[in-house]
Amino acid sequence: MIADTGSDARGWWWYVNATPGDLVNHLNANSARLIDLDIDPATGNYNAVMTTCPSTCPLWWWYVGVKTSDLLNIAAQDGARIIDANSVGGCGDRCWSFILINNSNAITSRVGQMLRGTTDGDGGSLPETGGVRSWPI
Repeated sequence: MIADTGSDARGWWWYVNATPGDLVNHLNANSARLIDLDIDPATGNYNAVMTTCPSTCPLWWWYVGVKTSDLLNIAAQDGARIIDANSVGGCGDRCWSFILINNSNAITSRVGQMLRGTTDGDGGSLPETGGVRSWPI
């Protein structure tokens, strides 16, 4: 709720009926981060809003198809806070799609980045594939 001018000006995009793969492509092409992610229960695809960052994006993550029982554990493991979350039925309970933004101090963030960059999940980090962390719905 601020003017999109001067130092507050940002590039932004919105996409409808996009697959997670489409969103990864758009995020990479736009050098952007997600700020809103909504699932369409009829198609299983997503409506999303993304924005550029003024210089570098803060650490952030997004997930799709996560069970309720895993939601807060994932946020805690990433040292992040949830900025957007939506769910549909499935996954044995609710399937969540959500966006996280870093909520850790500099040292914790650096160690987390090092672990995420060197493990496939066996070293205490969750798996990451193609810029989106997801579990089948």
